[in-house]
Amino acid sequence: MMKNNSINSKKKLQILKFPKIVMVVFGIWRNQITSNAIIAKLYQFYSVFIHIFILLLTTSMCIWVGISLSHKTKAQEEIEKMITAFSYLMNMFVILLKVTLVQTRGVRNAFAFVEDEEEKMNKSKDRDILDAHLEQVNFCNSVNTILALFYLLLYVCFALIENTLARINVKQYNDMYNETLIKPLIYEVYLYKVDPIKYETIIMLYEYIGAFILLAFSLSTNAILSCIMFALSMIKALQIKLRKMAHKDQEAVSILKKNAKEHQQFIRFLENLNELLKYLILIEYSTISLNIALVALRFLQDDTPTMRIGRVFFSGAFVVYILALGWSSNEIKLQSMAISDAMYDTSWYDQSEEAKRILLIMMMRTRKPLRMTKGPFDEMTLESAVTTDSFLERFGILCYFSYFISYVFVLGYSANEVRKQSEAIAYAIYESPWYDQSQKVKTALLIMMARAQKPLLITRGPFGEMSIQSSLTVLKATYTYVTLMTQKYHIK
Repeated sequence: MMKNNSINSKKKLQILKFPKIVMVVFGIWRNQITSNAIIAKLYQFYSVFIHIFILLLTTSMCIWVGISLSHKTKAQEEIEKMITAFSYLMNMFVILLKVTLVQTRGVRNAFAFVEDEEEKMNKSKDRDILDAHLEQVNFCNSVNTILALFYLLLYVCFALIENTLARINVKQYNDMYNETLIKPLIYEVYLYKVDPIKYETIIMLYEYIGAFILLAFSLSTNAILSCIMFALSMIKALQIKLRKMAHKDQEAVSILKKNAKEHQQFIRFLENLNELLKYLILIEYSTISLNIALVALRFLQDDTPTMRIGRVFFSGAFVVYILALGWSSNEIKLQSMAISDAMYDTSWYDQSEEAKRILLIMMMRTRKPLRMTKGPFDEMTLESAVTTDSFLERFGILCYFSYFISYVFVLGYSANEVRKQSEAIAYAIYESPWYDQSQKVKTALLIMMARAQKPLLITRGPFGEMSIQSSLTVLKATYTYVTLMTQKYHIK
């Protein structure tokens, strides 16, 4: 066992390796991949070609849906095709939004930060730090492997087996009755003046490639999960360093200052990452229930086992990804709070007054855990990943009662900002180079941080504070009252 650990710890760990390979292969990686200018230029052209390829597929599907909606009379078969096309389009838009996000400057900088800091971590001689990081790398690799397997099986079931069988059935029908029915496609697309019979092979190849690229796009955005898990590695590495601190006096102060800078660094990284991703996570949580509902509906209507198996893999990929996001975010929260436990486990009572003050200020910062959020609403945890209904219900209420919500929401937001910014005073103090200040200044900063632990509140009479959460509670109560009155007076 020790031998295996030794071998593993000598490997160059790369938490972004799997999603980076997929992103490079499918033209999504925007950071530098080579110093060769010619190869970099060719890759840029290849990336543009892939993006145009997918945009043409998406646009042709949108046009087909628009034309179908314009038809006054619709057969049952056409309605079913429209529902299927709509579900495909919804998922394609979410995938394209995620792909667009991972190519923005902010996320690209996050990728560069992870690669640079991971390079430093790989040079560490501390076996425990490497083993802790190895756990996160293995977790990401496991999730990526499961999702890749689900996506591959989904592609085989839908694009290859089911579509091929459907095309064979249409060909047999045409041969038997001398008909010229058009063989079914994976996606319903607008072909303009292109003859679907004459160019059948080209159209099918185009759709097969398009479907595969879209699944690869979806898989590549798991780099987001890798970034979150790397932040978790940084938190655990800091805990290990703190627990192993055996130095005293000035050397301990120097080490603690370095640890405090590392603490500030990954706090900024996670907060920036959350700002970049929170609205994408909001979309993920908002669409998962709708997607699973559509899959369940189509599952009951499907005639073939292949289609049903494919839909199981489709739902499974959604569930695995959301649970992985929820679990990693939950760990970020728990481990960021556990930093204070790591500091308490040290021999802090033998340290100098300056070292004790540094530890105390760091401990006070850890009282506010790091969180990943779903838009501006609430935090993302394992519990929220399992129970998304209440969140979706609140989100639906916000969309439905537009005018009333805007007024209540502005009140709640402003009160919430007062609380948030009053608490941020402590964070601002912590972000400053306080460890280089005199004892008198540190004492003053410590008193200010202690006061900032009690946030400023705007209250609703004698009952409680006003915040976004309280605004949502009011809106939820309003919805309940409307529902009760509707049922009582039989309003339709």
